[in-house]
Formats: sequence, structure tokens, C-alpha cells
Amino acid sequence: MKPASYAIPLEVQVGSFREKAHAEALTQSLKNLGYSPSLSLFTDAKNHIWYVVRLGPYTRWDEATQTATKVAVAENVSPMIGPMQ
Repeated sequence: MKPASYAIPLEVQVGSFREKAHAEALTQSLKNLGYSPSLSLFTDAKNHIWYVVRLGPYTRWDEATQTATKVAVAENVSPMIGPMQ
């Protein structure tokens, strides 16, 4: 049986940082591992800027989970899987 696809694309959020340099370092490290990360900005309710590193989109939960697991081990991070923002 083929794994189900999601109507809404999924992403793996690898990390979020207040310091841009930390986000850029993680982004480069993921590129070195063969991934194509995106780096975006998020402003929270207190007007703090966060630099968010994500991978995706994924249409299948198992693909997103495999990526999150590999990245967690390689980068010592705790990724989260959710709908694309």
C-alpha cells in the first residue's frame, strides 16, 4: 500500500534563531549535506525577529519524518513537522 499524500504540503522546521548568523550557519550546513533549506523571517507578538530554517515541501508524512530524523542526528537539532507556512 502506497503511503498517503497530504493535500497541504508539509515542511520540516529545523530551527529558529534570534541571531541571523546561527540561522545562516545551519542553512549552510544543511546545504553541505545535500538539502535545499529555506531561510525566512518571523516576527513574534513582542516584535522580536526570528530567523527560521525549513526544509520542504513534502507531500508524504513518511518523507518528512525521514528527513527530520536524518537532520536531527546530523545537526543535533529537534525538527518539527507541520503544514507549509
